[in-house]
Amino acid sequence: MTYQQSGLFILLGLLFVMLVWGRIRYDLAAFAALTLAVLSGLVDEEAAFAGFGHPATVIVAMVLNSQSRFGKFWSSGSDSPFCNSW
Repeated sequence: MTYQQSGLFILLGLLFVMLVWGRIRYDLAAFAALTLAVLSGLVDEEAAFAGFGHPATVIVAMVLNSQSRFGKFWSSGSDSPFCNSW
């Protein structure tokens, strides 16, 4: 096993532990792991951020954002989602 393989295996293991632990938000944990992989030289800079240019990434980000917004809206406690609680 090479240095890069073992380093990425350890990094992914730590990421898995952080995600299961749940104390750190999943987006911050993933970004920290990606940043650490780039800074340690395990992943090239161009290859690390190449996936952010894919249209599916933007769609997933929009779905997660709208899901969190609608989740707060629907769980506001009112019977009707169209009634204001003020």
